This record gives sequence, structure tokens and C-alpha cells, in this order.
Amino acid sequence: FFFMDDTQLSRKTFHCPVDINPSGSSNYWYCIALCFQYLNKHEEAISNYRKGISINENDHRIWFSLGNILTKLSRYQEALESYDQAILKNPLEPLYFYNKGIIEASLTHYEAALISFDKAIYLGIQNERVHQIKAKILHKLSESE
Repeated sequence: FFFMDDTQLSRKTFHCPVDINPSGSSNYWYCIALCFQYLNKHEEAISNYRKGISINENDHRIWFSLGNILTKLSRYQEALESYDQAILKNPLEPLYFYNKGIIEASLTHYEAALISFDKAIYLGIQNERVHQIKAKILHKLSESE
């Protein structure tokens, strides 16, 4: 297990399972990145996500989490690329399409956002907000015609 204490955050301890050879494991870097992300050390988290990707570029969890932190930092184009990779690695996860749609809507790529939201709905996303956002986009598109 990997332990990381931070006294400024109520001495929370993180427990992440790692392989026998942790530095060669994408899961190791994923767990380290999650810890940094929780501590709001975003650049360190991004660096560790990228280390994990360099070991296993097919780990959709890492691509998705990287997209989330890039979104938080308003680095939308990079986030969109990360979500695209997560979807490429695991095209059956509705949350990946939902988050991609959020970014596309933020970039005013409304038609693309609608496609992503429709895919998330088709895959069974359990989030009512997707319908609300979709309705707002459709309203914006109808106003611009």
C-alpha cells in the first residue's frame, strides 16, 4: 500500500494498491496522481497521470481522470483530447461521453455536444442534468437560426 499523509487536510491517509514493482505499474502512477489531485496539486497530478499513460496508454481510467483535472483547470482542448482517448479505450462508459459533451458545450461545439449527450443517454447514464443541458443547447441552436 502507498500512504500519504497531509496534516493540513485533517491528516487524511490515502491507501492505493500497487504491484510488486510499483514504478512499472500504471496503477501506481494513477494512485499517486489521485492523491496529488485531492491535495489540489494539479500539475503534479497531471505529471503522474502522464507517467501512468506512458506505461499503459490503454488505461481508460487514467485518460478520464486526466480529462477531469484538465477541465478543472479550464484546459478544455486538452481535456477533450483526454476524454476522446478514454472513449477510444472504453466506448461503453456513459460518463466519458457526458464529460466530453460538457467540454464540447463549453467550447460552443453544440452539435458535437448533442451527439456526446445522446451517446451517454443511449449507454444508460443516470444523470438528469444531461437532459437539462441538452435542452439548453437545443434552445441556443434554435435561437441562432
